[in-house]
Amino acid sequence: ALPLFSSSQLSPPSRLTYTSPPPPPPHRTPTQLCRSRTALALATMRRFPTLLEPLALRGGASLTNRVLMGSMHTGLEEGEGWSHSLEKMGAYFAERARGGVGLMVTGGIAPNAAGRVAPFAAAMTASSDARRHRVVTDMVHETPGAKIAMQILHAGRYAYHPSAVAPTAKKAPIGWVTPKALSP
Repeated sequence: ALPLFSSSQLSPPSRLTYTSPPPPPPHRTPTQLCRSRTALALATMRRFPTLLEPLALRGGASLTNRVLMGSMHTGLEEGEGWSHSLEKMGAYFAERARGGVGLMVTGGIAPNAAGRVAPFAAAMTASSDARRHRVVTDMVHETPGAKIAMQILHAGRYAYHPSAVAPTAKKAPIGWVTPKALSP
């Protein structure tokens, strides 16, 4: 068998040097930690003085502050019918609301079955889905002023199920399913 690499390819470059990792930070007492966190909070507030002020939105809605939790995949949006995890999802977002986040955005929820990321990923396809989702919004709204928004996500060519559709029948660079092209 021929070698996959020549010996010159396996030798380390001469300009790389090894340095030992930095020493661990010194132990801090709770008082020192509190002071450093307070200093960080004060520096942040000087830099962003309106961060914790209310924000009026068009249409009459308002946020208690400008702290936003952007959409991220938590895995709580998924499952057959996805109602099994809605209480967990509600508890997850309610905890962040109690922590002071002004607006939270859920992970992506498809507008129809073809737009799902995976075969059993969450989709809001009927009024019954919206009624079941009230578990989440009701838990969040137990905190006065807390707001939550649902990210509507059509996966398109990034879906990985056989019913995927997209503007063109072109597979995503990171996908393995070629979607069906939408008709004009």
